[in-house]
Amino acid sequence: MSKNKLVLSALIFVIGVVFLFAGPVAAKRIKFDGTAMIGQHFNGVEMLDEYYLMLRKDEHLPNVKNVKVRKLLVEKYDGSFHFDDVEANHKAFGNDSADDYLFFKIDDFAASKYKKKRDRLLAKAEKKLLKKAYKKEKKKDHSLRFRDFRKNFDMSDWDVWKSDLGQKLFKRKKFLRMTMFDENGLKYKAKVSMAFFMNSESVAPSGRPVSIPEPATMLLLGVGLLGLAGVRRRFKK
Repeated sequence: MSKNKLVLSALIFVIGVVFLFAGPVAAKRIKFDGTAMIGQHFNGVEMLDEYYLMLRKDEHLPNVKNVKVRKLLVEKYDGSFHFDDVEANHKAFGNDSADDYLFFKIDDFAASKYKKKRDRLLAKAEKKLLKKAYKKEKKKDHSLRFRDFRKNFDMSDWDVWKSDLGQKLFKRKKFLRMTMFDENGLKYKAKVSMAFFMNSESVAPSGRPVSIPEPATMLLLGVGLLGLAGVRRRFKK
């Protein structure tokens, strides 16, 4: 057999082996076309160090058994959330409610490289918003210096996020990649973006709303306890 035929036979053999072993594996790797994002919880006052992987429940979402993200611990969250009726939530999630998503809690996101990525994007958006606001004020006061304006310019992370520029930057940027597994062992690959959601309603770990006593209720309770103490003292005498 000539040298060329030997090389050709060896090449065909290698290609056959590759297809034999890689075919079944490749068939299990499915691109996830649904919505996946990292959501940070804003309680209406401050950004909390609470991060969740959010998967939208639609026809693209399989029956998820578990989720893996490189260098992050992701666990199914059994509680529930409520999206406040605010413009920023509508911009990010449209008419969806929190019930339209599966939540997976991420415990170590704040110490990860992804948190640094989040901070860089917010800083980039804030810098652009600062320049835009300065130009607007400069038209009113031509003597205004940028250095002085910057000292008094302050935007919270939520204010930056809810701006059109902030939402555009975060929607365009893919934060990380994840892998999902369904009950049949099929593997789904997905790119994950990031968002922030406002949920000012206090929620217990069980998912039930926490009952916070009102001041008037506390006052009545205090008066009642004092009355019981007085009756007990008289009874002893």
